[in-house]
Order: sequence, then structure tokens, then C-alpha cells
Amino acid sequence: MRKLLLLLAIGVFAWPASGWAGGAHQTTMEGLPYRWEKPLVYNLDRGDLKAGDPDFSRERMAQVVAESFAAWTEALSGGSLSISEGDSLPLSADGLGDDVNISNYSTYLGSPKPVNPIILDANGEILDAVFGRCAKTNTLAFAGLERVEPSTASIEKGRAVFSGACIPDASGNTDAGDGCGACALTLDETRVRRMVVHEIGHLLGMDHSQVNPESYVSCRATGSCSVSIEEDIPTMFPMLVEGAKMETLHVDDAAYFNRLYGDPERTSCGVEGRILAADGQTELRGVEVVLRSVDSRFEREEALAFISGAEAPRLRANDKSADNCAGDCGGFRITGLEAGQSYQVCVQNILSQFQGGSGLEPVDPPLPQVKVECFEDLTFSCECDGVSCAQFSGIDVVTQPFDGTSPSASGNLSESAGAAGGCSLVPARASGLWVRLKNLLVFAGRIQ
Repeated sequence: MRKLLLLLAIGVFAWPASGWAGGAHQTTMEGLPYRWEKPLVYNLDRGDLKAGDPDFSRERMAQVVAESFAAWTEALSGGSLSISEGDSLPLSADGLGDDVNISNYSTYLGSPKPVNPIILDANGEILDAVFGRCAKTNTLAFAGLERVEPSTASIEKGRAVFSGACIPDASGNTDAGDGCGACALTLDETRVRRMVVHEIGHLLGMDHSQVNPESYVSCRATGSCSVSIEEDIPTMFPMLVEGAKMETLHVDDAAYFNRLYGDPERTSCGVEGRILAADGQTELRGVEVVLRSVDSRFEREEALAFISGAEAPRLRANDKSADNCAGDCGGFRITGLEAGQSYQVCVQNILSQFQGGSGLEPVDPPLPQVKVECFEDLTFSCECDGVSCAQFSGIDVVTQPFDGTSPSASGNLSESAGAAGGCSLVPARASGLWVRLKNLLVFAGRIQ
């Protein structure tokens, strides 16, 4: 089958991003998640993220990027994924200079060159060129897949671009220049690391998760996360949440990453089944299924999520309507349950700001909504014998109509503050940006 050229900016990082919760960014028409089958060799820009600032020098960013890849690969239990740094960009000695910039970025982004570019856009000019003038004031980064091979569900080429336009200068100035005004978010070392780990997740094929929306609502209400919930927000949450430990992987991040590249049935338990409407027959796509640990002896409640129908085969490409499904439309499969713990099946709706242009896959918007509840009769204890772990299949979850009492209803941001699309890590300003981005990219987003 002919290789497809994709321009997917799944991560446009900003302040308080879309995709399948705890899932893959992209699947084939048959519902198979895309992943790196061959070794991933990435090519890092030779320039700095912020000129003159040693904390954001090329050498320092090379370390941050390498550590961000390691954060993902170290989460693997079984399986393998080969990642290494290749030659720096630019690769040719033809006078293009020492840095990828506005004059030569198209040589690497969307080009046939056999590289996986990671570009440090120090002044945000590349972001402006891609997304429009002054995008650099509210867009931090984008990352994704440029070329895939559908016949093998393999990623052939990826890319990432990180902007340093919102890193303050020596005097603390956050004006992005060019008459664009101040940045919506000031970047520091911690936020840059969170940004890089998140975007590297996209580059590896991961999409978003909103596994604990109630914790997000609480953090947003107070402007930060309390100690008790600071680890509830996954790295792949659609928005950068102040105070959350998003630079380290949540159990939900690690669980699906092991689905992609590891051997989850050997090291963890799994639950799979269907989400059904109240009639007990109609399969529902776009419902978030969550397995929550119910063991009080553990200090933290673990939670893992998956969107029903996210890996269902499709009838039509690039169609997010609910009827674009060729089977297993309400299917879910969650792996990563830890030995010795018991988990209860719950269902919840996707927050409204993660719908529309920023909808969590596979249905946009992910309706119909269901009553948010956990099912005591659907509780599973994970047992492993050192060779394999228990796998529970054929689990039908019958839902009830939405009753309007969940965080999906009461904890939403206002409609005007919804995410801009794709991977917006802050609520978006009301504008026509998403319309313009959709013409360029499958997924894109902003910060505010």
C-alpha cells in the first residue's frame, strides 16, 4: 500500500492539548495503532532554544530531549523500542548555517529527507510561519507523525518543534517581539521539561488522556494542585496543569505505552469488553472507560482509561462521525492493572473543552453522554503467576443516560475558554485559528 504523508501537529504546547484517552494518536482503517517498528533515530537542531541562556543551550536541550525519551522507554516492561540520537541538523554543509530557522526549516519539516527532526525554534518564527503571525505568543510546540505505512501500522517519520519565544530574556522580558506583545505563558525549566516529555510522547505515537478530570477541575479552581492530587494528572493530559507532576509518567501513560511497545499480558492484567446503551444492545463510541483501584491499603488510587471504540475499524478515512465504524464500535481494552490490586470499572464523559476541534478521539463530539458511575459488580482482582497475568474479556458495561451531575457537566470551563484544538495546552482565545489550522494539520492547538 502506498505510504501516506501526514502533517500532524498533535502537540501545540501551552499553559493549562486531543486524542484517545490513554491511547494511540493514530490508527489504520483496520483500527491498528501506529507505532515505531524500526529504530527511531532523531536529529536535533544545532541551535539553542534560547540564545545566550545556558539553561536552554543546545547542549542542555540535548540532555532534556534524551531524558524525555528515557522517561518513556524506562516505563516499558518487556518488549523493546530502539531510540538514538543521529546527526545534528542541518545535515548538509551547503551554507545553510548552524541552526534550523525561518530560512531553511522547510528543508526538514514535511520534506522527503530521511530524518526525524527535533527543531529548537529560538524566536518562534517557525511557529509563526506555520500557524500565522504572533502564534508564538500562545503556542509553545508541536509534534507528531509525518509519514506512516498503513500496511504495517508503522511510523516511518516524525518531527517536533519547540519554541523558546516565551522564555524570558536576561531582564525578565516576555515580549515576543514583532509587535505581538507579551507571551500568554512564561516558560521556565520545569515547564519546558513537561512540554518536551509530553511532545515526545506524541512523537512516539501516544495521544491524550483525561483519566482524572475531577482532579484537573480542582487544580484549575485553585490555580495549582494540592499534594494529594498532584500525581493524578497524566503526562498526556490535554492541557498543561500548573502544579501537576506531568514531567513524570502517570500509570495511565505507562499502561498504554506498554500496549504499544511492551508485553502487557506477561506483566499486568487487562480488561476488555463493550460499552452499551441502556437497552443493553447498542454499542456506544466515545465514552471514557476508567478502571480505578479500590484497595484502601494503597496510598494512592490508581486509574487507567480508554475511550470506547478508539481502536474500531473504520468505514471512511478522516471522518469522526459516530457511524464511521465497521465493528466493535463500543469496544474497550485496558491493560496495566498491577498484581495484587483490585479495580472497578467506571464510565465518564469527556470534558466539553476537549470536544469540537480538540475532541478526544474517535468520535467528535464524543456523544451520546452517559451517567457517570462505577459498577461494584464489575470489580477485578489482578493475579499474576510470574509467567502471565489474568486477562478478563467479554465484559459488557450497560450505561444509563447522562444525569448532568458529573465533572463533565459541573467542572467545565466556559464555552469561550474551550481548548483550541488538537493539543492545546491552555484554554483558547475565541478566534478563527482552529479553522486555519485544520487546513494545515490534522491536529493542532494553542496556549493561552
